[in-house]
Amino acid sequence: MTFGAILLIAGSTFTLAAKTAKPPKPAAGAVVIEGEIRTEDGKPAHGAVLSAVHLESSKVFKAEPASSSGSFRLEGVPYGYYQITVAEGETLHAVAVPVNVAPSSRQKVEIVLIAARPVSESGSDPSVDVPVLGQAATAGARIQGLDRKSFLKTKAGVATLIGGSAAMLLLATH
Repeated sequence: MTFGAILLIAGSTFTLAAKTAKPPKPAAGAVVIEGEIRTEDGKPAHGAVLSAVHLESSKVFKAEPASSSGSFRLEGVPYGYYQITVAEGETLHAVAVPVNVAPSSRQKVEIVLIAARPVSESGSDPSVDVPVLGQAATAGARIQGLDRKSFLKTKAGVATLIGGSAAMLLLATH
């Protein structure tokens, strides 16, 4: 066998391996959060950066800056409850109500940035603190078109409830 034939076979094997390599799989139950960020007057918030703080783990997931159409996308983040914030220049906008994202779902949202300071869900606090980010929000945001279905009303939530109940029953009887 000549050197050229060996090089051709080795190159073909390398090319085949490169084509069949698969990207890493997202974690089980990973979700996609995507949508658009707009100002109060309906204009796209080009360059605004969405942060989603996972309330169970306190991990912060940041999207790339919003496109010229205001679009953003976060992929492969864990399911659960999130505090959503959007940084627009020096202004930090916060959504007052946490967002619940079910396992293995794609959550589409439209976030509208508002100039007024955010208030807590109860309306008693003057603003929303985002302790993980180390600062208080200076402006608010609201989410439009969000399906507020409780996690326990989803298929995964029902399965979790049934599985947990069965486990408790087994523990109680043994």
